[in-house]
Amino acid sequence: MEDFKNTIFDTEVGLYKNCFARKMERPIKLYDWIFSEKGQKKYKPLIDTIRAEKNAQKRLKLKQELPCITPAGIFKDRTPKLLKFSGFLPLDIDYKDNQELYPNEEDFWNNCKQLINEELDGGAFVGRSSSNGISGLIYVGDNNKINTPDQFSFFYRALNKYFLDRGPLILDKTKFNLNSLRFYSYDNEALSDLDCGKWVERLEAKDNIKTQY
Repeated sequence: MEDFKNTIFDTEVGLYKNCFARKMERPIKLYDWIFSEKGQKKYKPLIDTIRAEKNAQKRLKLKQELPCITPAGIFKDRTPKLLKFSGFLPLDIDYKDNQELYPNEEDFWNNCKQLINEELDGGAFVGRSSSNGISGLIYVGDNNKINTPDQFSFFYRALNKYFLDRGPLILDKTKFNLNSLRFYSYDNEALSDLDCGKWVERLEAKDNIKTQY
């Protein structure tokens, strides 16, 4: 963990016992959440079971046993009131939303990782989610313009347009909220970039784009 201190990942997010918890357990360093071997050792068996489960309802029930964070920062518990911004926008791409374009899951994962890690300004982290999707973290830095759900949506809309234009890939519409949760996951082939630059593009509500939202 020493390698990640004083980097973009040296920031705090909110830790929750599970997706039903209304109270934050405590703040946690983002690098501890992502890179801790202790966390992977504890939850790897459950995540492997989730990924192998074909029944969607059973898979969801298993996921609900995992701890969660609010990647965008620390909130007043599970309300949209942001107390401390992490510097990151959470980005999630579900395989089921993109299966028609990518019948092969490996092609889907590889294309997502390439777009986020190699081509996207601010693509700080990308790896597999706890099931069969992709989880990313997009770095925007200490941006005081992202302090309300509406402001967050302007940046997320621009991300959505970027992936529709270049993938094409469809972002997870359930993550269109500033205080959205992310389940714990691991990926031994996840990619991180400490020198990823910053994502600065935004779209206002008046900007019409092709979207499923």
